[in-house]
Amino acid sequence: RSSRTSGEWGLKGFRRRKDGWVLEEEATRRSDNMAGTEALLAHRVRVMRLYRHSLKQMMSWAIQRSLIYEEFKNIRSQFEANANVPTLGEATRLVEAGEKFLAEKTHPDPYIVPYYYGGSSYHRNPPFPKEI
Repeated sequence: RSSRTSGEWGLKGFRRRKDGWVLEEEATRRSDNMAGTEALLAHRVRVMRLYRHSLKQMMSWAIQRSLIYEEFKNIRSQFEANANVPTLGEATRLVEAGEKFLAEKTHPDPYIVPYYYGGSSYHRNPPFPKEI
């Protein structure tokens, strides 16, 4: 169809949504907020991954559990100190600095769980072939 009728396609300045008609300006605002939400979600994922990788790297550097737990507390306090940074740009800069620091402090021979790929027990007892 080349012509739009108001019943099917909506009135000028309005968009049809599942929950009813919405002003076009409001729909645009909602989509703009969605983009901000996606950026915030991506930032949150980066922060969680940085925190998790920091803890895993600490497991490679320290031997005694008491030392590991102390370092876990230090790492956690650093993350909590920067939890309420006012702007997303500043928070992104902090995450990038943390990722750079983590890359510099990566252990040359990281701890690998023995039964994971690269571990000392990986494929130690492979399953029997199906032909037997």
